Amino acid sequence: MDRRNFIGASLTGMAALPFGSAWADDYPKRAIRLINPFPAGSPTDAVARKLAESIAPLLGQPVFIDNKTGAGGSIGTQEVARAVPDGYTMGIAIGDSLISVASLLKNPGYDSRKDLSLICKFSSATAVLFANAQSGIRSLSDLIAKAKAKPESISYASFGQGTQPHLIMASLEEATGAQFVHVPYKGLAPAIQDLLGDVIQVSVGPPVMIAQYMQKKQLYPLATLGPRRTEFLPQVPTFVEQGYKNQFLSESTWWAGVIGPKKLPQAIVDRWNDVVKQAISKPEFAQFLATGAGGQLPTFVGPADFAKELAVEWEMTNALLRKVGVTPQ
Repeated sequence: MDRRNFIGASLTGMAALPFGSAWADDYPKRAIRLINPFPAGSPTDAVARKLAESIAPLLGQPVFIDNKTGAGGSIGTQEVARAVPDGYTMGIAIGDSLISVASLLKNPGYDSRKDLSLICKFSSATAVLFANAQSGIRSLSDLIAKAKAKPESISYASFGQGTQPHLIMASLEEATGAQFVHVPYKGLAPAIQDLLGDVIQVSVGPPVMIAQYMQKKQLYPLATLGPRRTEFLPQVPTFVEQGYKNQFLSESTWWAGVIGPKKLPQAIVDRWNDVVKQAISKPEFAQFLATGAGGQLPTFVGPADFAKELAVEWEMTNALLRKVGVTPQ
């Protein structure tokens, strides 16, 4: 190698040092910002704060939550995608922000499959479809029968186009020919209030959050999403058990995960996987998810399987969006 090429190669190597393995081995040296793309007080925010609190001692540095909300989670996710890949700006993600919203915006500012480091999933939950007492609906078959007998007489809450509640009801419409009225809300709390007041008749939410209303016979569970019954409402059958084997209804679950900007050093990815796995294995974390976060379970999924599952969900969700005629805005 001649002198000029040697100097060039040396400079290139030096430029790579800040994000190289030696640098990453000392990580972290300062506080870490964990972006949550959803509002303070939301179920996702509660989970994010518990995770930050749990991993900070393991990392040896503070981890603070930065709520960057808007556009269904895409604003905060975009900020993660654009961050320097040094491990000091990381993010919380759920299916809506990585898949549904990213598919519904013509320019979300990121491609979840290319512009992010998928670190791990750490929590999962099933969703429950429920109806208010005033509606007279006590089962999934009641709901379908009423909706088919009088189209657009039953309204349901979602958190916007392409969110899980919208896709659940769109799946039912596609499978049965029933027609419902879609009413978007900014959160579950206002939706519950309108549900109790019979402004809307049906909604979707986590099992623990509706338990108090079930005990008072104000809300009635109709079906649970996913491949198996939830341990929080073991008496409630799944959509599949009731004959609805649409892929979204049978395979979809709610989950939360950790993401970072693309090209994160492998040592940082490994460190996050290690501390998250340690944190969620503790009984107090599982207890919090069960009682303080709407009925979730600690569920660890590493980077490779996270990427595979995201690809499957992406295709499944986009196929459903095309079927129901939802196009990017």
